[in-house]
Amino acid sequence: MTVELCVFQEKQAKLWHTPYYDNELKLKELYRRICHKLPAYNCKLYNMQLLRDNSSKKSCILGINSEKLILLDFKAKTPLRSCPILDLQQWSTGNGKGHSGLVLEFRASKPWNLPLHRDVLNFDFSRRHRAMKCGTLELCTVHTAELERLQNLLHFPEEVAMSLTETEFELFNSVPATYYVRHVTLDLSRTVLATRKPNVQDLIQRFHEVSSWITHIIVTQPTHESRKAVLSCILRVAQTCWNIGNFNGAIEILAGLKSEKLEPFWLSIRDEDLSIMNFLSDALLSREPTPAYRAAISRALAIPGCKVVPFFGGFLRDLRAIFSIVPSIVVLASEEAQQLQCVTEFNGEERFLTRIGVGGLVNLDKIRQAHVILNDIHLFHKRAAAMATHIHAKKGSSVDALSLRSDRQDLLPSDADCDYSLDVSTYQPIQPVGNDHQIMLIPAKLSWMHYHDLQCMHHGTTAVRCDSLTPQPFNCYLLLENDNATLSWSHPSWSSLNKGGSTGLSPDYDFKGVDDLKLPPGICAKYQEDKAFVEGPDEGHLDLDLVKEVIAGETSADHDHVVNLSLISRQHGLPGLSTQRNCLTIVYGRSLPDNRFLKFVLPDKTAEVWHRGLSRLVQVAALQRRRTDKRIDWLKRQYLQLYFDNGRCHGPTPAEALKSMELKPEPTGVNIAEIFPKSIMQPTHLDLFDFVNLFRSFSICSRKDLKDLFEQFAATTPRLERKMPKELLNEPPPSRDSGLMTRNSPLDLPSDSTHKKMFDVVASASVLCNSAGLESLRCKCLGVEELREFLATYQEETRTEWQIMELIQRHERDAKMRALCRLSFEGFARFLMDKDNYAFVPEDVRQPDEDMKHPLSHYYIASSHNTYLPGRQVGGDSSVEMYSQVLQTGCRCVELDCWDGDNGYPVITHGASTFPPIHVVSTVPFRAVVEAINRSAFEASPYPVILSLENHCSISQQQKMADIFVEVFGNKLVRDYLFETDVTDNLVLPSPEQLKYRILIKNKKIGSHHIPLRPVRKPVSDITVYLSLLPLDNNSASCSNSF
Repeated sequence: MTVELCVFQEKQAKLWHTPYYDNELKLKELYRRICHKLPAYNCKLYNMQLLRDNSSKKSCILGINSEKLILLDFKAKTPLRSCPILDLQQWSTGNGKGHSGLVLEFRASKPWNLPLHRDVLNFDFSRRHRAMKCGTLELCTVHTAELERLQNLLHFPEEVAMSLTETEFELFNSVPATYYVRHVTLDLSRTVLATRKPNVQDLIQRFHEVSSWITHIIVTQPTHESRKAVLSCILRVAQTCWNIGNFNGAIEILAGLKSEKLEPFWLSIRDEDLSIMNFLSDALLSREPTPAYRAAISRALAIPGCKVVPFFGGFLRDLRAIFSIVPSIVVLASEEAQQLQCVTEFNGEERFLTRIGVGGLVNLDKIRQAHVILNDIHLFHKRAAAMATHIHAKKGSSVDALSLRSDRQDLLPSDADCDYSLDVSTYQPIQPVGNDHQIMLIPAKLSWMHYHDLQCMHHGTTAVRCDSLTPQPFNCYLLLENDNATLSWSHPSWSSLNKGGSTGLSPDYDFKGVDDLKLPPGICAKYQEDKAFVEGPDEGHLDLDLVKEVIAGETSADHDHVVNLSLISRQHGLPGLSTQRNCLTIVYGRSLPDNRFLKFVLPDKTAEVWHRGLSRLVQVAALQRRRTDKRIDWLKRQYLQLYFDNGRCHGPTPAEALKSMELKPEPTGVNIAEIFPKSIMQPTHLDLFDFVNLFRSFSICSRKDLKDLFEQFAATTPRLERKMPKELLNEPPPSRDSGLMTRNSPLDLPSDSTHKKMFDVVASASVLCNSAGLESLRCKCLGVEELREFLATYQEETRTEWQIMELIQRHERDAKMRALCRLSFEGFARFLMDKDNYAFVPEDVRQPDEDMKHPLSHYYIASSHNTYLPGRQVGGDSSVEMYSQVLQTGCRCVELDCWDGDNGYPVITHGASTFPPIHVVSTVPFRAVVEAINRSAFEASPYPVILSLENHCSISQQQKMADIFVEVFGNKLVRDYLFETDVTDNLVLPSPEQLKYRILIKNKKIGSHHIPLRPVRKPVSDITVYLSLLPLDNNSASCSNSF
């Protein structure tokens, strides 16, 4: 170890040759002086060949600026020739074999003869005079400000990658496909591009700028350890660019990392620490597109909302190869075989146009090959245009679809078949996630969210965790596990660059990519230890089933712990933080009064992704809990527990699967594996579909009661033979990944399949008592008449013959039985266990609209007393979040105990009617309560919300209460009578149907003797409509009242 350290230090000394190695300012000054001394400083460089003695050629580099022309040796980079540009007398171009030549003639000097290949000459020498007139060459600084800003965010690499993607996506799609051809053929046509529109040269300039920026970041670091820290962040940026579809950005970063300036730096890095770089290099840096790159492009194009940026250099390379290698003129036949045919004559000229043989003079194959490349470019442009149109239409829409589903009760799912989905094939991320079991507890296609947001969350981002128990916020790696139901955070594997990270001597990075982890810690704790929530000093996880709400910003409910954005901005290098834009608050808990908070601070783009994605997932999780049939959700969780058992990460065996189901108790001392023959209990690992099919067989075999019922009506031959109508037989099949186990789907195993027979045998043998047995021969069945008789006798249902045929088509597995309109015992059992045959489904209970059109006083109203108290009535803590939680359960009347606050603004608390008032619980701000009510008023029900005020406030603070009500509720607040019947002699209260999405205040009206002499703003009394009590009597000293 000592010898290696000495060798490394010796290499450092030889590399830099300066005592300023550890001084950043002096090192930068030295670097600047060295650059100024370079022979080709401030020159535009081109690869050339120098012709010597009319025969030999030497590779060189031509440098041009406003002061001189210089030739450098290609390998040594030493000057070969140099001449002031004022001595240049003339230049000319000529054609040779396979190349074009450039000749530069100088005053009192030999001319320079420079042969040029077609793919080298990209500089338009016809514009030489413009550069000569300028005192200095104009340096391009289009993206410099952007890159300098991103350099300060390198410790948030995902934000840097998303910002690079935004810029390069816009630039790539602004360059028309024809410009690629023009760029490749520029040396042939000598066309001057006098346009300000983005062109291919802008793409090239951007490429060189980003790659040089990457090299510059590493070179300018003051110490070797800081270079390694920055490298860990840059590798994460490159990996994220690949993950989100910016393949051009990933290649730009790799080009910068493979610069010759960094070759000595790589000597100190172990090859095993560069697994990310090696993977990206193998996939992207090749002459031909690799299978990994092609597959990633295909998956990226299939993801809606993904901003795909392919490597533009690949298109240029292919076009250049086509134009350089494929001939433009077809080789014609001999002169004897040529036939000239006169097409037309023009002004008497003979044979003005001719057609020569088959194929003509133009090589159509060359045109076709070029069009294939241009069509590929146009495909990306067309997709980008469609995305822009969709985003523009969505912004122009007045109401978002998600808000409709969450805010309106009548738009909740109708428990249709499409709502039950295994969802194992619709979502394929660009880069597959490690340990991808392809099981989503919250299906992606039911969450109405962009798959691009989902893959960003699956790959994780850097965030700042704000813990009320920890005084200092810290950087963490925030990740959505691939089950879509677990949020986890841990220490990132890239450096925080001493901004909110480790301050110890040991490095805070390990060069290990997050995909290299064998098993995520959050998944382990959830499925192995059965812990829905774990919070440690550096890591933790949260089950999304516990999440009640996701808020952009901070919730006023957690007023005791406010995020210090100014502190985070200074410590973590995040300028311009905003509470609403950069804070993410997650409210969670196991019960109604249990309200806890998780708070994260993220940069702009990642904060938007997380808020949008988590909000949709949480809402879908809530809707899933309203579904009738929850068996598939239970099976998914059981399968995942077996999948992650002891960290093995593979499916269970049939014996392990049966043991986990625990649908029937086993006799004491009986081992399931010993009951079955070894030929049946194969050591194969079941996937989710096999697991579901085994459970289906088990649930049918264990229903001997249904078998006895089936035997009462079944017959060998039905009384009336029927054939399934073609209309039903030709109906489109249900979804491939349907999660309804009692209905047919394309994934059902055929009746004669080996797996189906094995599952039936295993399931039958595992039911030790009252087994329904096997039905291999299907000797008995139910026809249409037998099934009609059963429905009338036991179900008391009357169905038509067509409805019975539909029932058989939906539940009978065997295709031959379906064609003959027959129902086997398996189909019969599946029909009776279907969700449509549940005795009572509380999730589907809905109030008809006609029943909600009576006066408001005709109803019992779900009300809450002392809503602000989650626990004890005396000595407890008041909570703002209780109002949100109570309203989300369907409560329509909440209580607000209002008292004068010490700071001049009203508060909510539980106090005694003494003077001065004694508050027996903690207080919460009145405004925070009103904002919480406004946020959650109509999430569970559209019917009106009543605010029952226990008003102990003075007139002045009541005026502030009224101002807050009007400001926060806006048009939702009922401030005056709404209907014509309100001013008639026959007064009746409006109906709940009429008051949908409105908020009413129940409070005492102030009598005229309490109105002050001088004019004041309206108190709460004046915005109390419909639900006012009697005026105060003359003996009342205040406006207090207790309900």
